[in-house]
Amino acid sequence: MSTYNAIALFSTHVTLRLLLLCTACTYAPALSAAPLSSDVINWKMHQTPVGQTVYVLEINPLQTRIVAVHADNQLPGRQTLSQMAKAHGALAGINGGFFRFNLYQNGFPAGVLKIGENWYGVSYRSRGAIGWSQDKPAEIDRIETKTTLTLDGQRMPIHRLNPSVNPSAQRGGLFSPVFRDNILSIPAQHTACLFTKQGIVQRLSSTKENQPIQLPPDHYLYLGPENTMLDEVCIPDAPVTLNIAVKTFRSTQESTTPDALWEQFEFIVGGAPLLIKNHQIVRDYDAEKLTSDFVKQLHARSAIGLLENGHWLLVVADQNLWNKDIGMTLPELARFMKTLGCKQALNLDGGISSGLYFNDRLINQPWFEREIGDAILVLPKV
Repeated sequence: MSTYNAIALFSTHVTLRLLLLCTACTYAPALSAAPLSSDVINWKMHQTPVGQTVYVLEINPLQTRIVAVHADNQLPGRQTLSQMAKAHGALAGINGGFFRFNLYQNGFPAGVLKIGENWYGVSYRSRGAIGWSQDKPAEIDRIETKTTLTLDGQRMPIHRLNPSVNPSAQRGGLFSPVFRDNILSIPAQHTACLFTKQGIVQRLSSTKENQPIQLPPDHYLYLGPENTMLDEVCIPDAPVTLNIAVKTFRSTQESTTPDALWEQFEFIVGGAPLLIKNHQIVRDYDAEKLTSDFVKQLHARSAIGLLENGHWLLVVADQNLWNKDIGMTLPELARFMKTLGCKQALNLDGGISSGLYFNDRLINQPWFEREIGDAILVLPKV
């Protein structure tokens, strides 16, 4: 390579690096910005001894309204955290749980997500979650769910809740009223049952081609395997029983929150793993079936913590090599949450999904703001 070409290449590299650094700077928080209010929301930026950048918001839940939201308030759907926060007039927010990203499950929760009366996703194994209501303090624990459905007294097999907008005909699927504007598909030569919690509405049968259906408000759709004999039990006005029960993970080392309390919560958001329980760092991740790489590698991380005084902490550790932010391992994140005084803490979705919103902008510095499935938002108290 000639000296001229080498200099040109170096110059181009430096210019590109500077441009990227300037782009990253557009996400930089206004460090001199005053907090919204000392008794409502406070934020801090921490630098660890090894150069990790961590952003922390402390929320007083008694002076705000904390809610879970899904992108576009329906499935499928993804939006950026900023878009969801601005749509709901949020004071602050953090990305939510893990989600699926493919043609037929775009933005579908990969774990439990309950918003009001609607279940967007459930947990098929014991995984960490945070649950709360406006009139009940938040709890963080490991939970799983069990869904049962009877049509006209007959128990129906359910493989998954909201499995896809284009489901397989081989396994039982239950679809909740969260699809709204989006169209489901009943597989060809298959039968489905449309119902509400008050009773069965009608039986639907597809012919040679997949039949599209748009769920009316408050309606569910059950698609069973071929041997479920829906023709016999899907009878208009016949009774329906649908129950989604929450079970906390039982361990001799950890006390658990009552199952009945979780079933009363208005909002439940899943994550993984549980980081802190009863002021103690959780070091055993076997119950949540996490891979070693996920635990030990450096990634951008998002977490939520609860303090002894009832305040919430929303925490994001950045990974952006242009800013020399290296991210954290899960044990490092747990130790950091412990130093903040958390009595309970939960890891949320991370990587490029990690985002912390405050003062009408992201205050962390990701590579770019990714569209995500759901979020936890802090709204003005009504």
